Amino acid sequence: MADTAKADTYILVSCYRGPWNEVIWDKANPNFVDSLVGAGYSQQEATSIANYICRDPRLVNNPIALAKEVRAAMRAAPRG
Repeated sequence: MADTAKADTYILVSCYRGPWNEVIWDKANPNFVDSLVGAGYSQQEATSIANYICRDPRLVNNPIALAKEVRAAMRAAPRG
């Protein structure tokens, strides 16, 4: 039952991008990390996943790819 609840958890993807298309100061906003923690990841795991997502230049201005990559990262990373 707990795994089902975790699978249904809403993840709010929120990245600070700055005014550039290039990845310069990009980082995860706290609400993105918090939503991953709420899905069962440790603070360290959540921060790592979120910053990986937010610093990927392929995902800038590409919300469909962003959503797919978040799902893939969550499938690949065990929950703490």
